[in-house]
Amino acid sequence: MDSRHIEFDPIIGNEQALRKLVPGYPKIMDKRLQPELDRYCLELISLSRLAVIGFGDDSTSMQVVATQSIVVLNPTTLSLRVRIPPIAETGTIAASLYFLIPGVGHSLRVNGEIRTKSGSCTLTIRCAYLHCARAAARAGLWNDSGRLDTAPINVASAFIKACPYLLIKTVNKNYETELSPRGDYEGFVRNLGGGKLFIPERPGNKVAVSMRNIIANENIELLMLIPGSDAFMTVRGKAYLSANPELLSKCSVNGKRPKLGIVIEATQSLIRRSDTIHSETPWRKDKHIEADHVTRFPKALSVHMNGSGVLGKAAAPIIGAVVKNDMKNLY
Repeated sequence: MDSRHIEFDPIIGNEQALRKLVPGYPKIMDKRLQPELDRYCLELISLSRLAVIGFGDDSTSMQVVATQSIVVLNPTTLSLRVRIPPIAETGTIAASLYFLIPGVGHSLRVNGEIRTKSGSCTLTIRCAYLHCARAAARAGLWNDSGRLDTAPINVASAFIKACPYLLIKTVNKNYETELSPRGDYEGFVRNLGGGKLFIPERPGNKVAVSMRNIIANENIELLMLIPGSDAFMTVRGKAYLSANPELLSKCSVNGKRPKLGIVIEATQSLIRRSDTIHSETPWRKDKHIEADHVTRFPKALSVHMNGSGVLGKAAAPIIGAVVKNDMKNLY
């Protein structure tokens, strides 16, 4: 599809316009943002093999890192042995981590600030957030479908066409970073030509953090993954939200059309082979974590939001029913 054929592009330029398409969310959802790591966050970190890191400094691209390079010092501090932007010893830089657990759909997002001192690098946690499995389920991220071979994909258009899963880095008005996953059928990121990409927005939790960030700050970066490949692709550019009906109609699934999407005007793209993915081999079935070896997401989220007391136990079946309904209605 060529962007020259798009006759008009109704841009969603403020949160009021956004909320006409994505209704407001129950404020109890804000309890998912906790200021420190609980036991279920620690469990997910211990089971993960890879993490994606994004920085508030736009000069440094997102990276895939091994979780051996991330050490939990205490519930609010991580030690990092990763390549980071230059930081003065008296300063900090925003950063976000997204942990990937082979074979497991739900995951952990951590936002905070990085500081260096005397050669060491630490991330002070601002919030930790358990993320649901919808993006991974839509993408079939850990499915052993045999759809891909191990031949490298070195052309950006081919990589985009084969990609079913990515992480978006956005920055809010306070220059705090956020990483959020998107997953769908292969080629769900539509190449519009002229350096433009389009990502449809599927049903989510209605908090719409990434979309609100884009309204406040147009800078965006993607890190795209292809199951079976040890390469990843990063794309940087400027983004805006669009309700263009022509674009949205071409992204319908099961007769359901998304209400909006993200248009990215790419300024840079780069495909890199990842030594971390190559050595960790996360796509192999024998490296996947079995479902009964990890706490079920509804229980973990309930305790994460409400603590381990009576309220946490009472909320678990309610959250379980919501999660079950979400997973049955991915589109």
